[in-house]
Amino acid sequence: VYLNALGFDDARLAEVGLLVTPEGASEPRPRFRGRLIFPIFDVSSRVVGFGGRLLGPGEPKYLNSPESPIFTKGRLLYGLNWAKQAARRDERMLVVEGYFDAVRLIGAGVESVVAPMGTALTEEQAKLIRRYTDRVYLLYDSDKAGLKATFRSGDELLRQGAAVQVVTLPDGEDPDSFVRAHGARGLETQLASSLDVFERKIQLLDRGGWFADLRRKRQALDRLLPTLRATSDPLTRDLYLGHASAAAGVTRELLQREIESPSRGRSAGVAPTRGGGSARPARPAFDEPEPQVRHDERRRPTG
Repeated sequence: VYLNALGFDDARLAEVGLLVTPEGASEPRPRFRGRLIFPIFDVSSRVVGFGGRLLGPGEPKYLNSPESPIFTKGRLLYGLNWAKQAARRDERMLVVEGYFDAVRLIGAGVESVVAPMGTALTEEQAKLIRRYTDRVYLLYDSDKAGLKATFRSGDELLRQGAAVQVVTLPDGEDPDSFVRAHGARGLETQLASSLDVFERKIQLLDRGGWFADLRRKRQALDRLLPTLRATSDPLTRDLYLGHASAAAGVTRELLQREIESPSRGRSAGVAPTRGGGSARPARPAFDEPEPQVRHDERRRPTG
């Protein structure tokens, strides 16, 4: 009613996704009914869409505006309009999963933080981040979905030449709850104890026993190779090669040939094959079966 009073008719509101007509219904209803609304700004601080967080039980927990001529979620980062100057000042960008996480950190004085519209970063979002910094911290959940998003985002950022660190919060915490309890100072301690994204991947594989026998070692390397291929900075790739070689007990030269081989899983979703056979579908990194993170193995801050 308020938007109608401002001159926006139902057809225009439906076009941008503020009104929807459920199947079988005759009248449109607000898309974000029963949700806390977050305006989504583009980098120039223009409102281009909305995110709605459910206030009660139900699914989905978060709901974004639908794709429209002004809203393409894969090309936007929540909070970038506020974070861009802070990222240049702090020489870093923090990436969290949800709007609440971003708002909580900003409220605590950690301003160089953004959240994607989905989970893993897209190429366009990684490029946006690289405009303002080359140092990125990923603060995703440590469950299965969070690990997938962490390493997919990490690979995309590595393609853009960023240095990527993974922050693992104590069990049961997310950035929102952690900063509420420990403040910005506590978060800075966690950032100081973060791990390089490739080191974190090797750590999880090692703790899950993936380097224990030849068959699983080959599978572990299949999970490491996409990150090695994604790393565009030559020095970083060389460091990663040395780390992977030591962890898996294979020579750097063999790994380098595997990376450069055009027949070894260069296409997305294709895994290496043996004996010239047809390619088999690749499991995403840390899909089933996956390494398990024990509660006592989480990296804790020192000092």
